[in-house]
Amino acid sequence: MGAMTLLALTALLSVATASATTTKVNITTITTEESPLYYIFLQKFPLGLTPFYHTEILVCPQNSFTPSDAQYLNEQISSSTNFIQIEKKWWRARNATCIELGYGGASCSDVCCGVPHTEKQRNYHLNAYQSMISGARVRKKELFLYGTGSFDGDAAYEYACPAGDGEKCWSHWAGSDYNAVKNNCNTFTSTVLSCVYGLSQEKPDLGVSDLVTVKCDCSPDGLARGGRDLPVLEEDGEFLRKVAK
Repeated sequence: MGAMTLLALTALLSVATASATTTKVNITTITTEESPLYYIFLQKFPLGLTPFYHTEILVCPQNSFTPSDAQYLNEQISSSTNFIQIEKKWWRARNATCIELGYGGASCSDVCCGVPHTEKQRNYHLNAYQSMISGARVRKKELFLYGTGSFDGDAAYEYACPAGDGEKCWSHWAGSDYNAVKNNCNTFTSTVLSCVYGLSQEKPDLGVSDLVTVKCDCSPDGLARGGRDLPVLEEDGEFLRKVAK
């Protein structure tokens, strides 16, 4: 790799180099008839004029879509393996409110301080040209559907950010944990897709931005089997920690 290419790689906040597993698996739906349904999307952005990419997860409740739109998404899932690209003309016309989950480098060392989770991320519209980093070419956004889950993006954030001493979901996702090759934005999206939601971590043509295959289980069932802390949603909507028994 030339010096200029390496400089571009390390200079961009969220240069991707995470996971591209070669195992083909079917898109998974982890829900029951009684539980709410959430669609799990990946959005992809080019980084500047480089060959690198930044990705983020969008978790969107089914009830944010019309019944016909939900049927369309369900049909896309049932006909796909790993993921399927959603046409721009379709998602640009949908204003569903989602939760955005993304990771980038920062001068901080607290657990998940590199994963912003403010009202801005918790009220992200599907058709928005917006990223949690400044270097992304947002007008070049592409959107991919991976499957569904039975819990929302707030819960996914909590599962990816365990609070117990020494606990982590692949990484602590502190801003200081960021590594352009080994622990970047795409490593994080792989972790949310595979370890939290049990979906494929295959990615859409990220090249050298996505080199790491993650192996972990931070799903509710995985945490419970390990006797680790589970987030519990209280009536006021806040998550508290509770040890799984």
